[in-house]
Amino acid sequence: MPRRIRIILLFALPLTPVVSPAQWQDVEKAYNSGNFQKAVDILGSSIAVYPENAGNYIVRGMCYARLDSFVLAIQDYNHAIEINSKVLFTQMKKETYKDVAEEKRLLQDYENDLRWRPLSLAFRLLGDAHMLLLEYDVAVTDYDSALVHYSQNVEAYVNRGNANWRLNDRPKAIRDWSKAASLGNKSSQDLLNELGIRW
Repeated sequence: MPRRIRIILLFALPLTPVVSPAQWQDVEKAYNSGNFQKAVDILGSSIAVYPENAGNYIVRGMCYARLDSFVLAIQDYNHAIEINSKVLFTQMKKETYKDVAEEKRLLQDYENDLRWRPLSLAFRLLGDAHMLLLEYDVAVTDYDSALVHYSQNVEAYVNRGNANWRLNDRPKAIRDWSKAASLGNKSSQDLLNELGIRW
């Protein structure tokens, strides 16, 4: 059963694809019924009209990944990251700070700002695509970037652990799975228990 696309809407507005409500229903229906190519086609027409909406690229990248078109998925995820980065850094440049201490505090808390979570999601999905292409070292770098933008991204910890395990870096894999377990990830907890490792 395909993962429901509705989870995307839990994130900040820049991630939401720009399509009409009827088109979005068509995308959801196509995705959830396994007709990923139809969803790609609908999102492609939306991208032609709204080329600077990162959400269109992320969701289309998810569809490409389900079609095993990982190179196209990676292109879309990279495009979404580029768009989100430009928007976020432009917004940050416009913000003014009273003093250096306030600027430091705001920069330390930036990951709690929901605007960064779509960027973390895009990097995590990019890592997932590289994992499927067996590019484990590249995937680790993608997951690192996902965690820079949102340090509570449980899936990034789990998947980075998987990539490190494939790279034969057992200590890093166990450290990532332990972090995921401490954040409540049941599969990591079970795996570590099975390996006899306290988390």
